[in-house]
Amino acid sequence: MPERCKQCERYEKGLKELHERRTNLWRRGELTDAAAEKLAAEEQRVTEDLKKHQATQHGHSPVLTAKTLAIEPSQNLEEEIRCRAHELYEERGREDGLDLDDWLRAEAEITAKNAKTAAA
Repeated sequence: MPERCKQCERYEKGLKELHERRTNLWRRGELTDAAAEKLAAEEQRVTEDLKKHQATQHGHSPVLTAKTLAIEPSQNLEEEIRCRAHELYEERGREDGLDLDDWLRAEAEITAKNAKTAAA
């Protein structure tokens, strides 16, 4: 496993904060396409900076730590969650008013599935 230094931890913290910002904007209904694109670009930049840091400072090929992998969003994570949330809505008979519940359940399912895949 790659070494972890204070700089690695700062990059990981930055990724986590970006992910939380995206989630909070979505929950408040304020996540526009432009904001999502901006956040995705920033997440990509921080991820690349972390990879470069690990390669240059720790002398290994760029490999993200387990903690970073747990918070690094997949390219299609939001779309996966959106599709699963819609499936849950359909399964409930299209009952309105529970969209946040559907999203949070879908997010938990997808996250758990991705964690199992990463652990395997």
